[in-house]
Amino acid sequence: MASSPDNNIDEIKQLYERFKADLMERPSDMYYDEDDIIMVYDLAGDYLDRYVQLHALMLGRRLFPDSEQLELRLGLAMLDMYDDVSLDDFLTANSKRTGVLWDIIRLRGHRVGVDELPARLDELLERYTLDEDEDVIQFINLITAYESEQWLVENYRRVIDRCRYRDTALSECAEVLRFHDTKLSISLIEELTRIDPFNADAWIKLAELNREIGEVEEGLNAIGYAKALRPDDFLPLFVEATLLIGKEPDSQAAAELLQRVISLNPDMYEAKVALSDVYDYQGKSDLAEMIWKEELRRNPNDELAKSRLAMIGTNSGAETGWLSGDMTEEMLAQRLEILMAPDVETPEYLVRLLAAYDRSHGLYQLAGEYIKILYRCGMYEELCRFMERERPEGCPEMRLDPPSLPLYAASQLRLGRYDDAVRTAREYLMKAGQVCGNVELSMAFAGVKIALSYILEKALERNYSIDRDPVAESLGV
Repeated sequence: MASSPDNNIDEIKQLYERFKADLMERPSDMYYDEDDIIMVYDLAGDYLDRYVQLHALMLGRRLFPDSEQLELRLGLAMLDMYDDVSLDDFLTANSKRTGVLWDIIRLRGHRVGVDELPARLDELLERYTLDEDEDVIQFINLITAYESEQWLVENYRRVIDRCRYRDTALSECAEVLRFHDTKLSISLIEELTRIDPFNADAWIKLAELNREIGEVEEGLNAIGYAKALRPDDFLPLFVEATLLIGKEPDSQAAAELLQRVISLNPDMYEAKVALSDVYDYQGKSDLAEMIWKEELRRNPNDELAKSRLAMIGTNSGAETGWLSGDMTEEMLAQRLEILMAPDVETPEYLVRLLAAYDRSHGLYQLAGEYIKILYRCGMYEELCRFMERERPEGCPEMRLDPPSLPLYAASQLRLGRYDDAVRTAREYLMKAGQVCGNVELSMAFAGVKIALSYILEKALERNYSIDRDPVAESLGV
């Protein structure tokens, strides 16, 4: 009887864990066959475990010095080192090697112009079939390395048809296309579930994609299949909870699911953030506070937990030092850099953090950052209130960098406050003209002037929709 994909994945994970354990316990007499070393290396890459990857390569070099597959993976690892000289030496030493992966490494190592890449991709598809999973993965990585995802949007079917393993092709293409054409990505994952209905990861991904476009019921249907396939896995439960939150931010059913997720995986930070937000919507600040106090008990230096605790609205801000009297904007700016890193915190959460600091201290140096985040979240009324609020006499001047300047007038325009938008746009245009005393400043303010002029024109027309973005329109974004 053939094993299911999930069983195969579990077997590879067990192999990876055994390899890690052997590294700690008996590194000098380790022996794995070539295929096992390759599987360990590839899975370690999924986990960004460079330690295991390097040891797999070293063990492979000792046991199988002539292995071309391990040599290929050495080349792929060197692409991540950004060392052109060493990569050139590697490619020179392997100049006689042929095959799709070698051609991909050469294209990534010796970069061609972005306008030249489509022809190179066409040549690869004409010359080769992508017979292994790694061929597919690295072909897609080549596309993303050149930021040529639009080529994939136009040619995804050709790519899939040239792949031996259609399931891998569908999954890899969908993962890239989700950020460029979510509905197309959904259609590919739906195709994957038809040819491989027992693939729980596909159902989870389908649920997540439907969540991204607001199709909550479709997402819940998909996650139901994933739960049936993996009844003891925490990930389908987490995705189900996030879908329920999309329908009802204070969902008690979501809270119960997240509690179960955290009990199954106490290190899942995303579940704690989501549960804290649900408690916040339910008005249960004491329960949200307990989450982050426990997190700080486990790790007293967890800055993200400190910031979360500071937002709950009790005295926790003073306890953590986030909203204490001696918290300066310079200190807040340093911590904000951590929180604004990709996939760390949402813009909505950053609004709450900065709003809390503004209430207790006042935002001046970070005013421009706050305005940009408010605009990004569509909080135009809050942005206008922040700009128009009366401030204490003698307070510092608000620091507005050039990109933040048009956003106040843009918010007034989108809210239908046409007279105010006209006044603001004219005032800022005059100020921008006054400060542009040299070429550098003129360049810095060029986009600002274009946006303000466009806002002024649209405000005078007195017919503008809140759903349009005058800044993006004026700059052709």
